[in-house]
Amino acid sequence: MCHKDKKELKSTHALKYIEWGEKQGFHKRPSCSGRQRWWECPDEKGNLFWGKEILERIAVFFSNDTMYADCRLYFAKADDLVGTTLNSTLTAFISEVTARNLGGGGGPRSMMVYEVQNLLTLTHESLAAKKSLLPDRFCVLASREIQSIFIELGVNPNIPIYEQTPIPLPDRKALDDIVFDILGLTQD
Repeated sequence: MCHKDKKELKSTHALKYIEWGEKQGFHKRPSCSGRQRWWECPDEKGNLFWGKEILERIAVFFSNDTMYADCRLYFAKADDLVGTTLNSTLTAFISEVTARNLGGGGGPRSMMVYEVQNLLTLTHESLAAKKSLLPDRFCVLASREIQSIFIELGVNPNIPIYEQTPIPLPDRKALDDIVFDILGLTQD
């Protein structure tokens, strides 16, 4: 994270590195050429993170501190209420529908930045009634390894869903029950 001009870096190894990079043509690459200082990475960080390509895991990672991220790991800045609801099965279902599948289905879901920015989420107003319950549900989920969506939801991917009675993991069900209640969904 070098925020200095070349003249400020005179007689430093950082300037030598920048000059080496220019000999390699790095300053002409599309990701660098539009920057005032091509070597300066954008100061982008957040406290919620998810991978660009997702296969079978429901996981939006939360940090109490903001951290840097790049194009393979998307980030946002939000509180633990939003982080908790983004880890619900609802978010996995929405991203499954809105994301593109690489290779024609069965492969990972690939979400672009604009798709993540447009991802439907619950509002703080809708969460108000359940606000006290959500952090506890998230803490339980965050304390264990997240499994594939099939294990989390208790379904067998090799049997048609209509022939099964899903048996989700208890902590997954507890979070989803809250989110589904907020949405007014019933067992039917």
